[in-house]
Amino acid sequence: MSETRGGRFLQLLLGLYFLEAGLLLVLAPWSAFWLRRVVLPSPASVEPFLAAPSFRGFVAGLGVLHLVLAARVLLGRPERPA
Repeated sequence: MSETRGGRFLQLLLGLYFLEAGLLLVLAPWSAFWLRRVVLPSPASVEPFLAAPSFRGFVAGLGVLHLVLAARVLLGRPERPA
């Protein structure tokens, strides 16, 4: 595999990771999965924090960030140099 093909393959894998993680982080906090697998098994002192809409929104915001990164990687938008 040439250097260019290998780089493109890794870029594709990174983009797919960002896409999958983004979708999970956007959708999971608002589903029953979040309640059953995250909130209920947690210690009682942390449950109100994990169930709060503001925390769920924070997690969903991280998901949106992942989706933006996925679009940037998969569509070939290069990052601007600092």
